[in-house]
Amino acid sequence: PAPFAYTEASPAAPQAVDGTFQPVAKRQRPNKPVIRPTDPTSVTAWPPQPPMFLTTEQSDDLGTYITRDSLRLEDVGFEQLVNERRQRSDFHPKVKTLRHKAARLLNHLKKRGASVILSTPPWTDQQRTETMRRGPHKSAVEYVDFLRDELLDFVKKGFWMVLPYRLLKKHKHLIQNLRISPMGVVPQRARRPRIIVDNSFFGLNDETVRMAPREAMQFGKALQRILQTIVDANPDHGPVQLIKVDISDGFYRIWLNLHDIPKLAVSLPPLLGEEPLLALPLVLPMGWTESPPNFCTATEIIADGTNWRLVNHWTPPPHRLEELADS
Repeated sequence: PAPFAYTEASPAAPQAVDGTFQPVAKRQRPNKPVIRPTDPTSVTAWPPQPPMFLTTEQSDDLGTYITRDSLRLEDVGFEQLVNERRQRSDFHPKVKTLRHKAARLLNHLKKRGASVILSTPPWTDQQRTETMRRGPHKSAVEYVDFLRDELLDFVKKGFWMVLPYRLLKKHKHLIQNLRISPMGVVPQRARRPRIIVDNSFFGLNDETVRMAPREAMQFGKALQRILQTIVDANPDHGPVQLIKVDISDGFYRIWLNLHDIPKLAVSLPPLLGEEPLLALPLVLPMGWTESPPNFCTATEIIADGTNWRLVNHWTPPPHRLEELADS
């Protein structure tokens, strides 16, 4: 389908304090493609002036949620807004009672989230301004419609928030911690594209202090270990059966520390006439160097508990859907 464009509203649209006209965003399907910047790698002259302030509700798309969260930020502040959007943690309420040496770490991730500790001083206003002018990667501009659809889904699930840059500048504690990385989209053969945050482009990954346990990650020689396990298996138990489990939105099951969220902000490609926007991850994002070890910490503890129960001949209780699954 053709991409959506934003057009000026009726004369009844709201006006700014200085009396200048501020159009309200509306959606329509244009006959012609949306005009892109001549140089997709730089959005210095993008968007056109004056920007379109998202102050009223739009149709049921990403703009609706931007407006909702912008108004809520002004009413209750950033901390309560994040708590409302993330809702309940995916960790069990009694995770700290696990008989595991990393139980306290899981409890910390449940209550406070993963910390983003940087070894460099906060950015200056000039750094933030230049980064916003540079904008996202070329791939994000080329896949802008796909990117906004994906973000809409993530915002609905409470994984991300999208807010106008002008609002973040009003909050001192937010702007002091604000770092901006470019968003990108990775095409995949015979599959849907995948969005990724390039936290290495401006050096954020290199500046991140490694806090998560690296030993939780077991990369390399996976096939060799699987084959060796099959060879060593007792044939008296019959043929070896394998299962591969893919956790949906795995990284997004673990929170970020609320106060560190602005450090992982991401620049987005705006639509024509739209004010500059930033996406804020409320959970572990793809592309940050600490996301894999924090996620693997949780999965390895699950594996440890499962293996301990198997060794001790644990009999699990019947699942509530077991009879239905066997029917």
